[in-house]
Amino acid sequence: MSALPTIGRFAVRLVYLVLALGVAAYAVRYLFRWPNPFNAFDVSFAVVQHLSVPGHFFFGALALALTPVQLSERVRRRWPRAHRLSGLIYLIAVFIAGICALRLAPSAQFGVLPKLGFLILGSLWLSFTAYAWQRVLVRDYSGHARWMMRSIALTASAVTLRLILGLGAAWAGQPMSLVYPFAAWACWLINLALCEWWLRRPSGKRSVSFPRSA
Repeated sequence: MSALPTIGRFAVRLVYLVLALGVAAYAVRYLFRWPNPFNAFDVSFAVVQHLSVPGHFFFGALALALTPVQLSERVRRRWPRAHRLSGLIYLIAVFIAGICALRLAPSAQFGVLPKLGFLILGSLWLSFTAYAWQRVLVRDYSGHARWMMRSIALTASAVTLRLILGLGAAWAGQPMSLVYPFAAWACWLINLALCEWWLRRPSGKRSVSFPRSA
């Protein structure tokens, strides 16, 4: 029985790894495929005549692909240099992708609600990541870890967004005009709520602590 929690944690990490890498690969692949003129999203991205689309997709995918490394306690403790290097790349990727996201948010489909949801998401994404960086500069490693968890929760909203869209539109058969505005808010609110629950557990502080030599 004692092995069940360990197996459960491994299963959750494995599922997240597959989803994160899968969505990251899809985002990069999206940049190299021919736009579908019958797809509203393809059309909306096609009319954006600046680098925000490739910037958001590529660097957002890079940040998402690095989240399993940043979440790995084994990497953090055994290979602190690899953790710091991946963290620096993650930081740069989030800043580029986040700025691009703020430029793209006003072009979101289906009205003002998705636009506002993505604007808030992009603003929080940049703010949380910047504060996590500031915490490590003053050697507050525990604070850095906690704010990085919040940043990663927002990065992972790319996964949650596609899960909600898939379940709502493809599985439940709801119109995209209803599913998309809901997903634009739920994808990051759900993630942040789960993150805060995780951090506020009795063992939450221990679960994200850093070695003092990090």
